Amino acid sequence: MAGLDEDSGHYRAPATAACIGGYLKKIALFLIGELIKKKNRPRLQDVKDFLQLLDDGLTYDILKTVNENQLEMKRNKNILLPSTNDINCLRNYLDERIKNHFEDLNIIFSKKSWTKLGGALLVALQLFNRRRVGEIERVKIQDFLQYKNIDHNEDNVSVAINNENYVRFLIRGKRGRGVPVLVDKYKLTCLKTFLKYRRKAGVPQKNPYLFGIEGANDTQHLEAGDYYINMHIYVVQKNPERLKGTELRKHFATKCSTMDLEDIEVKDIADYMGHHRNIHLEHYRMPIVSKDIRMSRLLEKAQGVENGNKSKNICSERDSLQFSDEKNEDSFSSNTAEASYSTPKSKGKRKSWGAKEKQDVSKHAELYLKHFESPTISFCASIVDKCPSLKNRTPKSVKAFIMNEIKKQKLQILKPNLKKSRRGE
Repeated sequence: MAGLDEDSGHYRAPATAACIGGYLKKIALFLIGELIKKKNRPRLQDVKDFLQLLDDGLTYDILKTVNENQLEMKRNKNILLPSTNDINCLRNYLDERIKNHFEDLNIIFSKKSWTKLGGALLVALQLFNRRRVGEIERVKIQDFLQYKNIDHNEDNVSVAINNENYVRFLIRGKRGRGVPVLVDKYKLTCLKTFLKYRRKAGVPQKNPYLFGIEGANDTQHLEAGDYYINMHIYVVQKNPERLKGTELRKHFATKCSTMDLEDIEVKDIADYMGHHRNIHLEHYRMPIVSKDIRMSRLLEKAQGVENGNKSKNICSERDSLQFSDEKNEDSFSSNTAEASYSTPKSKGKRKSWGAKEKQDVSKHAELYLKHFESPTISFCASIVDKCPSLKNRTPKSVKAFIMNEIKKQKLQILKPNLKKSRRGE
């Protein structure tokens, strides 16, 4: 059933092999329960022995091969993501359709205009938020009506002040997670109008969905797939099949990987997308060829290639690694390492940190201090640029200050435990 090739040891359908093993295990456990009820001890022992053999064989033979096959198939799979230009074309087309249908609906009610407005809004929300199609289709009215604007009383409102054009509401994501949906103010008005005319469109009052329609039951709703196919084939002439939910989510994750975001920002993106950070990094981020090829510059330098010319047997004090004598050939000499990697530095007096400097750094690095995480030099440089009080500080000194504060906080946490342990001794 799984298509095992005895010569190569590979499965044609590795997931099927894993599922069969799982089903056999469940059947054996069910049979054990039945035999216990019947008090059939001899046969019960036979089933337990079979289950033990199945566990050993499934873990060490089948699942290991399945995992290797799946990794190989994933590595060789050619995933083609949509281009940013195609996404932009579809977005412009949707904005135009929404505007036209919204204006028509405000002049006179038409079920055709109402349905087309709902379809365009449905696809536009899914395209912008990169949500799974089923999540947007089944947005409930009660969830939509709980939308919120930016709260100007929040501490971090200065960061989000440029996003006042959007509102946010939470919907049910995968595995019951609450995931956000962002809507701009114009589309919010269109959604309210769409909701206002649902009674005229014949939507049952018991239908809980925002995009609910008249149908055979009270849970009928618009399906994004139908509108998506018609719209993106009409707009995107080349490779329209790439504009799908999963591909759009992977496009967003891959695009973010080129922005050199902080670890905390990557976690925020994963939370927004509704999955774990590891899933975001391993499954949604696609490998970028240019980022890998960029390593060639460092590899060339490691081989002594400078500006495309190979240096043959040229040793200089600045560029070459100095090795110690034959007795210590496996270790670097500390003196030569200092001469190779650094220039002599004059010792300067340390300047104590002022109250204003400490306050500014603590304010901007609040998340790093809270989670005990090390900031990057680029992040520290951004703090120096933002705060006039830090004009005489370097990014390295700011990072050192943050790390010292983290050490102090850890010591404060450990002190009570140390006192208790000493008392116990």
